[in-house]
Amino acid sequence: MSGAKIFSASAAGRLLATPAGFVPFTGHANVLGVWLDSGLGLLSVEHDGTIGFDALQAVKNAVWGREAAAIEVYPPASRLIDNVPMRHLWLLGPDDFWPDLGREGAPEPRRLIERYTREASAA
Repeated sequence: MSGAKIFSASAAGRLLATPAGFVPFTGHANVLGVWLDSGLGLLSVEHDGTIGFDALQAVKNAVWGREAAAIEVYPPASRLIDNVPMRHLWLLGPDDFWPDLGREGAPEPRRLIERYTREASAA
């Protein structure tokens, strides 16, 4: 497992190490451990086999903030490693593409190449 363990459920309490310091992490008893690899932008969340979207969103929000976007990758079966109940969230950068299903219309271009291509095709 790469990264530093930033959460562990223990008798001492349920605290999550975040950039703002340690914060209580309660309400998601199915989260057993969280590791953060800051270099890769990877959160690995160990769970009891019953984790859902709400718990993953809560971990993502606590570590990277409410406005951060993250994704999960579902690999081809030939590349699957499934020996522990663990989910992996990958942090997206501000200019990474992700399908924003809650937004209507085409996304606004954010990079020069996108703006240039749009203008060239409109001419």
